[in-house]
Amino acid sequence: MKQDVSEIYTKGGGEEYHTASPRQRLLNDNNREVAATYTKCLLQQYSISKIGSVLEFGAGFGQNLLKICANKKIAYEPAAFAREIAKTYPELEVIDSLDSQKEQVDMVLSIHSLEHVLEPFRELGRIHELIRPGGTLFIVLPTEKIGTYVPRDENNHLYSWTPQTIGNLLVASGFELVCVDVVGRSLEYRLAKIIDLNTRLWFAMTKLSGRILGNVDIVAVAKKI
Repeated sequence: MKQDVSEIYTKGGGEEYHTASPRQRLLNDNNREVAATYTKCLLQQYSISKIGSVLEFGAGFGQNLLKICANKKIAYEPAAFAREIAKTYPELEVIDSLDSQKEQVDMVLSIHSLEHVLEPFRELGRIHELIRPGGTLFIVLPTEKIGTYVPRDENNHLYSWTPQTIGNLLVASGFELVCVDVVGRSLEYRLAKIIDLNTRLWFAMTKLSGRILGNVDIVAVAKKI
């Protein structure tokens, strides 16, 4: 029997999915603040500091957009439960479908989202259409450890990439690849206070801890030409 993948994220408004570990940490305001700071600093590492308009694909609670310097911030999130929290931030325009976004944007941000969609190539095509010529796609993807199958996996990732394979997919989707890097796993809450004191130290420590623990992310930056 086929499973309706979308129901995993939207059933009951998506509350069950978004309140499960590890996402439940983001129900805490302080942890959303950490996520916002991390995203801002991560973009700065790639010389992205000011944007005209940005749309986040799979915005969750909207935390990643909060500290980005942009004239317009659009949060696309299919789960009603997460959208309601994102709507508490007045600076965000929250949408439930990409079809409702008629204007092109300067950047699309996607953090730990593409691995959840059934057809990544199709979604990247839609994202490509939403970006202005010369605009940027900034994407962060988790990597998976080799292991055994776990029923009812809390993350429910459908795909995993390497720097080579995500680079190939982005080029096939019409993007010009700027860079693909491997970085430490995005949110090390235990090191959270360091990021406000020394951003470079934060990234060095998360990269080191990520490699030791095997928790690393892929960051890909691409342009629409």
